[in-house]
Amino acid sequence: MASDLGRIFRQLVTLAECGNYRKAARRLGITHSALSQAVSRLEASYDVPLFERTGGRTEPTIFGQRLVEAARISLHALEEAEHDIVRWRARAAGELRISAAPCLAGGPLARAAAAALAESGQDCRLAVEPKSREEALRALGAGLLDLHVDYHPETLPDGFVAEPLPLPPLGAFVRPEHPLAGAHDPVPFARLFDGATMMPRGSAWLRRQIAATLGEDEERVRRRISPISDTGFMLHLLEMHDIVALAPRATVTPALASGRLVEVEIADPALAAPLPGVVFRDRKSEMHPLARRIVSLIREEAHRAHL
Repeated sequence: MASDLGRIFRQLVTLAECGNYRKAARRLGITHSALSQAVSRLEASYDVPLFERTGGRTEPTIFGQRLVEAARISLHALEEAEHDIVRWRARAAGELRISAAPCLAGGPLARAAAAALAESGQDCRLAVEPKSREEALRALGAGLLDLHVDYHPETLPDGFVAEPLPLPPLGAFVRPEHPLAGAHDPVPFARLFDGATMMPRGSAWLRRQIAATLGEDEERVRRRISPISDTGFMLHLLEMHDIVALAPRATVTPALASGRLVEVEIADPALAAPLPGVVFRDRKSEMHPLARRIVSLIREEAHRAHL
């Protein structure tokens, strides 16, 4: 460990563990006198004894015990920080790997990733991939991903850090020939489910909200709505059939701009609020600063969409 603070912490902890100056110095790769002088300087700075001879061993005093305890905690934090710095430094000229639920990868995440990279000016290749939650968690555990953005699951998996993340609300989209496309007034929410309806796979919270709004059993709602994870396939179905898709607006922006799809104005506010999402990362490392900025930009977009 390069820092002076880290070196002092290591010396204190090692001496407490070995109970002997010579053994501790040998483990640290320094001389007995160098270790003794380092401890003496600390004792002089605090004006208290930190170690004493007890029954043939060198043991920390009550003052030393408190300092050794703090040193152990600090050493662990320093080692984690150094690990992250080395990883981030290598990544600055390498690649930041991010994944998202398929219906999110091409929308707010892609825009936030591009904006964050432009802001940072880093020479970093940013890979944004669509992945299912199960596939992404396996990749995170294997060190093949830095983070994964998804809708909030009903239960959180063990072994990962999961940070809440509001996601932009969904809209209702149909092809121009759909009966709802010609509605002159806002459409009641229940009418979206008169025929075939699709929505992103994995958004269990939204399904519960829909069931509550419709006053129906959640299992019945689940049978009426087809979950879909392939955005391209969803767009193909929408353009060919009279289906309603509940999806992030960014997912269908090109189709809206070209007139292949239209947005249905809904009378009920059920879809107006940001959706509960989550950012998964591995417990063993902190989030890269560039990834942190991406998450911040997604939060900002969700907030603007709700205004």
